[in-house]
Amino acid sequence: MRYSDFSMGLEFWLGSRKYRVTDIGTRVIVAIQSNIFDEEEFDPGPPYASMEYVLDEHDQIACTLEKPE
Repeated sequence: MRYSDFSMGLEFWLGSRKYRVTDIGTRVIVAIQSNIFDEEEFDPGPPYASMEYVLDEHDQIACTLEKPE
């Protein structure tokens, strides 16, 4: 994916893990791992109950909208 493909709340896959965008910086995307929560108990934050990950341009190109097989 490209930087312009990301938006707040977007869910995407990086490897076998599902993430949700929590912030968009000038050149980075910040996300939390979203498949560790049930949708009913998802913490809308901030602060979030899980660690936030910062994805730079090298991480972003490895992201996909579809679950990898």
